[in-house]
Amino acid sequence: MTRALALTAATYRVDRENVRFAQPDGTFVQTGQSRVEGYEIALTGYVTNQWQISAGWSHNHGELTSATSPVLPAGTPLPLLPSDTLSLWNRYQLTPAWGAGVGLVYHTEMFASLQPLNNLVVLPSYITVDAALFWKINDNLKAQLNVTNLFNERYILSADNNDNLSPGAPATVTLSMTTRF
Repeated sequence: MTRALALTAATYRVDRENVRFAQPDGTFVQTGQSRVEGYEIALTGYVTNQWQISAGWSHNHGELTSATSPVLPAGTPLPLLPSDTLSLWNRYQLTPAWGAGVGLVYHTEMFASLQPLNNLVVLPSYITVDAALFWKINDNLKAQLNVTNLFNERYILSADNNDNLSPGAPATVTLSMTTRF
């Protein structure tokens, strides 16, 4: 196996019109235009013949660029958009048959709803840690054990408005098998 690392970078801008957002009173408002701009950088590949890495970071900025209502003026920050997201995954091949991996995902805080320049509810930043065990049983059969949110971190993943918050998944174990024929 040849050791190789790939570094990629991108910038982006997404313009949308008439996006529907939930409001704290349970109603929905249709906005004028919104824009999300950002950039991301990623590093993937093999550090050694046994050690594989995947790392990424993205930075976002989003706001209304025009509005259909004076209540939501241009410049209002978009909800559910972390300004920064960081991920890191490491996999190490212990033997030809066994491998193990561990990684983390970090999200900065974000606003729960679309509010004019004085957002009332901020979803806190969080980090989750994941792990995996890989077993190559033979050339045609593989098994994999994944544990997501290994330390059972309690965090808010999403929100429909300021008082309808959705928690992230607790620690979850998944066993899968794949075959080739």
